[in-house]
Amino acid sequence: MDMAALNLSPRLIRHLDCLLNTARKSEINGLVSPCPCEARITLLRKELLNQNLDGFVVPVADEHQGEYLPKCAQRLRWLTGFTGSAGVALILKNKAALFVDGRYTLQAANEVDENVLEIFNISDMSPDTWISSKIGLGDTLGYDPWLHTVNGALRLKKATLLDCWRK
Repeated sequence: MDMAALNLSPRLIRHLDCLLNTARKSEINGLVSPCPCEARITLLRKELLNQNLDGFVVPVADEHQGEYLPKCAQRLRWLTGFTGSAGVALILKNKAALFVDGRYTLQAANEVDENVLEIFNISDMSPDTWISSKIGLGDTLGYDPWLHTVNGALRLKKATLLDCWRK
């Protein structure tokens, strides 16, 4: 590391190096742990009320359905703290769940606050099954249409047995 100032003390240089290394690690790891997911989900729930929605779907996806997401598209990671490459969160007014495949069950348990989100292995409990047991007639489940394939959106719509989806 090069210093722009002159006559820096060795102690200050060590301190600045330490800060730089910490910043580099947080950049590599993405979010600073622990994720403030409870506060973020609370804010999402307030917006659900404002939008007259009963729930919202947050996948690991971007509008291109690519395998690798840019940081600006890591919505699930930002909301929940989960850093895996496959998962979906369903946030309802009073319940929240994260669904991951078997590769990520231990990782999710380490990264996600289980007091806020219930974690499911997708082979044991599918998002479709969970949502069909939690959402009621007349409830509206929101989603961002740019983040879902047509088949994925239709599968969730079928699970809700509703025609009142909102984009």
